[in-house]
Amino acid sequence: MNRYSQPRRITRRAGNSMLELVAASTLIATTLVPALRIMAGGLRATRALTTSEALATLGASTLERTLTQTSGDWSTDDATGSFASEGYAAIGFSVVRSDNSSDGGIPGRLMAVQVTTWDDRNNNGRLDADEPSVVFASKVARLTTYGFEAKNS
Repeated sequence: MNRYSQPRRITRRAGNSMLELVAASTLIATTLVPALRIMAGGLRATRALTTSEALATLGASTLERTLTQTSGDWSTDDATGSFASEGYAAIGFSVVRSDNSSDGGIPGRLMAVQVTTWDDRNNNGRLDADEPSVVFASKVARLTTYGFEAKNS
């Protein structure tokens, strides 16, 4: 038998058909789209959690600082501002101090202090209804010891 008498085998180039490519692309897309949605949701949740933590931490710190200052000078001045110097330019605060009975204080003896922090999303310097906020409140008594310590420190 002659080697030329055998029928030639046609070799096919290895590759994928268009149908296989479309099927693979569809499978990848149906897997990636939900995964990307989950990642985007996770990023939003992380940002909200980070903002909430900053609001609480900065609010508590401001309340403590205000209580200390108030116990020494018994000032009823209110304050507003932002925490830009601490790296949180988008977080605003307001401090309200009052020794009026209607606010929960006792004139000349007990000061009510309220600190509000908020995520100032529109950068207008005011707390708007749609902006998340945290409120801390406490009271401080007017004691001679506090005034004496403040004057001697």
